[in-house]
Amino acid sequence: EQQRFLIDKLRFYDHAFDIGLARGAGEGRLRAWSAAERSKSFYLAHLLANADVPLFDDVDPAVVAEINRLEAELDACERALGTGRRGSDQDLEARFQKLSDARSRLLQSLMKTNPRWASLRHPPAFDPTALARRLPRDVTPVSFYWRDAAQGARLHVFGMGSDREPIHAEVAWDATQLGDLARRAEQLRGAVDDYLEIFAEGTTDRMLPPEFRAQLPAEACLLISAHGRLRGIPLHALPLDGQSLIDRWPVQYVPSLGLPTAARRSAGTSVLLWYATAPKPAAPAAADQPLADSTRVPAAAAQPEGPSPAVSAESSSADASAPSQ
Repeated sequence: EQQRFLIDKLRFYDHAFDIGLARGAGEGRLRAWSAAERSKSFYLAHLLANADVPLFDDVDPAVVAEINRLEAELDACERALGTGRRGSDQDLEARFQKLSDARSRLLQSLMKTNPRWASLRHPPAFDPTALARRLPRDVTPVSFYWRDAAQGARLHVFGMGSDREPIHAEVAWDATQLGDLARRAEQLRGAVDDYLEIFAEGTTDRMLPPEFRAQLPAEACLLISAHGRLRGIPLHALPLDGQSLIDRWPVQYVPSLGLPTAARRSAGTSVLLWYATAPKPAAPAAADQPLADSTRVPAAAAQPEGPSPAVSAESSSADASAPSQ
């Protein structure tokens, strides 16, 4: 039921995306990108808020129990309405409305006293221009978004060029290419063959077209927000000029660029998230030594998807001001 609800709601984001894109470059491109990221954030936020995840930090357990009770009764009432039993629909509808009103009042009260939970359940609007101002100059967002078509699908990729202006590319994928991508993604599950060819020939240009890559800053970390069929795909391993994408640009993943940032810490503290670029062949690091070629990104701007990398919560002001390598 939750999946059906989410899929139904995501259609509105798809419509907003199409409307924005139809306006052309400039404002239309920004609107489409915003709709894409809000779609991802909405999906993830609802999965988290409805899953067994402790989002109710510092909330009275009795309040949480009451919300769960009301939602369970609402579900039961909705299922009963779906059976279409004659004679009881009016009573059921009245009870459903009463439960819904009680839940709304409780949630509104909770959101006022716990704004962090409210922002997780209802992500704020995403503004690509504001994101460009917030991110360090050496971090460039790259966002993917699929739109299904009558024959295959179209992959949209957004990013920031060297001038920090939004860039966009669109690539058509036919059914055969989509099927091949799905098959290769399935082969990456579980035990993986060391000699597996992850990507078919031409995949790099279909995901990151040459004209798009040419506009990316030469020295930047790519902050990638994948979507749909690309989730779980090691995009940093895309073949590029005889090497891999990560040999050209460092790569960091986020589930959505539109997620709310982490809560601010007290003055003088910092949280740095580390990621490693490809090792330099001329000077390989020993197993018991830290990687020499690494970069730090503010944790508020880069929260990875999948296994969490090492996070340093040291409060040293020296760490906070250390330059990126």
